[in-house]
Amino acid sequence: MNKRFFLFLILIIGLTSCKWENKADYTPVITLSRQFLVLHTDTTIPTDTLYMGYSSAKEMDTVTTCHVGDTIAFRLGLFGTANNLVSFDMVWDSTLVRFWALDGTASANVISATTHEAGHLNYVFYPGYLSVVMSMRYVTVGTGNNTFSLLLNTDSEFSPRAYKFQQRVQ
Repeated sequence: MNKRFFLFLILIIGLTSCKWENKADYTPVITLSRQFLVLHTDTTIPTDTLYMGYSSAKEMDTVTTCHVGDTIAFRLGLFGTANNLVSFDMVWDSTLVRFWALDGTASANVISATTHEAGHLNYVFYPGYLSVVMSMRYVTVGTGNNTFSLLLNTDSEFSPRAYKFQQRVQ
């Protein structure tokens, strides 16, 4: 084999594997549990399960229909992979849904949070956190289609990551 070609190949492989800034960039990931639990009003015992699926007509994930007065619980995961979490925003129709306070596990990672009643939730994270898993709960207070819009920001150049899902409340 030609010596020049071999040296050229080594040089190309070496240059493509270098990290000039010593920084990794990954697309942030938002995960939700595929099962949402309906909790009985006076206990934390699940009485029903709602499922998430994909609606090709709406081109978004949808959660099965629930009823006014239902308390819904689900798990939400925010992952920066090798990048730090910066902030998380969630917007919903406050005439249909009321969120409960942030759980203790996730609040240890949060510098500040907005009020839940306004239909907008914003968390700003302490530096150095690569992932957070939160238990979320909301109660349905009105009828209609509710679209949840989620936005995760990290210190990656591939940030932010947007995600939407919808649920019908009867």
